[in-house]
Amino acid sequence: MFTTPLTYFLQPNFEYTSSQHDIANLLLSLKVISFEELVTAVNETLKEAGVKATKVGVADKAAFPTEAPLLELLHGCVKALPTAQLQSCWLPFQSLFADAPLASLPPRAVFLLFIILCDYVRCAGASYIVEDKTMSRAVQDAVQRLTEAVNAIVGWQLETTTWLKRTLVVKHDQTSITKLSNLGTRSQDASPSVELNTPLNTPLPSLNQSEQNSMRGSTLSLMTRPSSLDAGTSAGSLVEKKSGSNLRSSVKDTNNNKRDPSHSTQALFLLAENLAELVDSVCKSDDKERLLPTLHAVWGNVVPYLKAKNARNSRFFLASSQLLASMSSFSYMRPVWKKTTLELLLDSCEWL
Repeated sequence: MFTTPLTYFLQPNFEYTSSQHDIANLLLSLKVISFEELVTAVNETLKEAGVKATKVGVADKAAFPTEAPLLELLHGCVKALPTAQLQSCWLPFQSLFADAPLASLPPRAVFLLFIILCDYVRCAGASYIVEDKTMSRAVQDAVQRLTEAVNAIVGWQLETTTWLKRTLVVKHDQTSITKLSNLGTRSQDASPSVELNTPLNTPLPSLNQSEQNSMRGSTLSLMTRPSSLDAGTSAGSLVEKKSGSNLRSSVKDTNNNKRDPSHSTQALFLLAENLAELVDSVCKSDDKERLLPTLHAVWGNVVPYLKAKNARNSRFFLASSQLLASMSSFSYMRPVWKKTTLELLLDSCEWL
């Protein structure tokens, strides 16, 4: 009997049906609007939705959940576009990645922006990007900004135990029951807490969620199934910092909103499958260390999941282990993970 792997339900889904790809191809065939204009229009729509999100309530916000469907449509177009044409469209993509209101986007939309960047780099070609120094720096800035946004979602399930040390531990909240419970996943929170004794630099505020409703077969969406990424809405702002001193995104929810653990799991899997390769692709040998602070920030949020020992943390442990495996394949990333990983391996308490 065929059974669907559990990881299928844990990872964000970016696979679209043939009919949904037809919608993207139909849009690309229009002569009255160029692909560059399409990207610009999506960017303007996202910014407009970001402004509205700060002015309306939860009930009103549910009336225009357009961010994720638009980005799914754009992602389908990126996959269908020839390489040469995609290479010439970097400027509107640069504006999209730089101007997107990450603070007001739902997790699904943040994931889509990140995977669009990854697929752009793959389709346009790493050699094409690194040959142009200006473009290479712009892509690196986009990688840093979007990675910080995804990393903030990873940190939703972490909390600080003391303001003095700023140690990070995995939250133990029995009321945080996800839809994965229907798949046989049970929450157990009786295990001891685990600390990460790493100084926390100036953090970024956590991303705020906005509700996303997407229907199968809609002409506005390329999703293959109804979204399970519905979450509460909150209003706020994201203080953007592009300097390399940002070593960790904030893990504190100042609005005390419920954060779905499935979003953090999906964010971890997304980074595990793409981040190391993405960083390696957009940097020349001389620039390899430029994005190491970003990797340190992600690693700082990953370690608590590797240390936590309870059944509820199993899916986080799986995703974190995959991220460690992908990072370990690049020698220059070794300083990020080597010391802490050796401490985990040599700590006999971790294996009791």
